[in-house]
Amino acid sequence: MPACPGPGTSGRQSIQASRTSPSRSPPTQEAPLTQAELAAMSNVSRNTLGTILRSLQDAGLISIGYGKIGPLQSEKLRALVEGG
Repeated sequence: MPACPGPGTSGRQSIQASRTSPSRSPPTQEAPLTQAELAAMSNVSRNTLGTILRSLQDAGLISIGYGKIGPLQSEKLRALVEGG
């Protein structure tokens, strides 16, 4: 599983790095990550992130659990991230 971005690294940079690195495959399991941690990495408020995550969950793209987030439809989620 890819490491969480360090200080000064955005979540988007981390996603792009994992997407372009030939030695890493895209994550297919739940990430042990709280919504507060993801909000801080993404530089958005916890409330804003919660709204975004709920819309992704309602669309059937992710699962949200206590302290973890996981993809359900990896290809559709990847297309969304890549702007497709």
